[in-house]
Amino acid sequence: MRDLRTHTNSRLLAALEFDDHDSPTLVPMPLGDRRIANVRTVGLVLLVMTMSGRGRVIVTGASTGIGEATALHLRDLGFSVLAGVRRAEDVERLGDHGFTAMRLDVTVPDQIAAARAQVGNQPLVGLINNAGITRSGPLEFVSVEDMREQLEVNVIGQLAVTQAFIDGLRAGRGRIVNVGSISGVLATPMTGPYVTSKFALKRMTDVLRRELLQQGIDVVMVEPGGIKTPLMSKTTREFERVHRDGPPELALRYGAMIRTAIEHTTKIDRHTGLDPMR
Repeated sequence: MRDLRTHTNSRLLAALEFDDHDSPTLVPMPLGDRRIANVRTVGLVLLVMTMSGRGRVIVTGASTGIGEATALHLRDLGFSVLAGVRRAEDVERLGDHGFTAMRLDVTVPDQIAAARAQVGNQPLVGLINNAGITRSGPLEFVSVEDMREQLEVNVIGQLAVTQAFIDGLRAGRGRIVNVGSISGVLATPMTGPYVTSKFALKRMTDVLRRELLQQGIDVVMVEPGGIKTPLMSKTTREFERVHRDGPPELALRYGAMIRTAIEHTTKIDRHTGLDPMR
């Protein structure tokens, strides 16, 4: 038995577990299992990895953080990685690290279609939906545009990618791993858009799990806690921007909550957050 497990600060960890026939299965793991391997994340990215005899795995959101850690670790295990990234500079950077990179934004249908065409009709053994963004602030003052963008990336984009590659997953009897968050378990002030998106993704995952079970496709969610990734520092800057640029009533009504939120994310980013590369 050979294990490939994602290391996140969560209650459960998902694992790609290879049996004696090199057939991968995803299994839940309790936090603290010492057989856990490293993982990485990347912003709005698609990675398609091929390993001789083990099939292909797709990872979205692979330019930084948990997704990048996952992609690099899989590459080190011998996977050939096809990476779709949102920014042109990431195409070049990932190419220098041994990936075949392409532009992919999970909210752009043409880019998803192009990625689907590039992958072709070969079976897939896994899809890891990891791409995501965060929008912050008190819901009283969050713009509808920000809320719409949050859901478009963190929920609709995950569904769009899943639909694009579901035939390959069905052919390979593959697994879908949706990367959620502790914010999909516990609602916290000042993170309303992000919390909403992660709760929605969690319930979408539950529905997919029940719908696809009889078709041989397992669906799993992992819910990391405090991970030291670029998303954490971006969240801190977003809190600071909201507090600085919002109307006077925002600071008056919610200033104390925002300051507490900044202290929390700064602590994770600088001190307590887990390094996804370790």
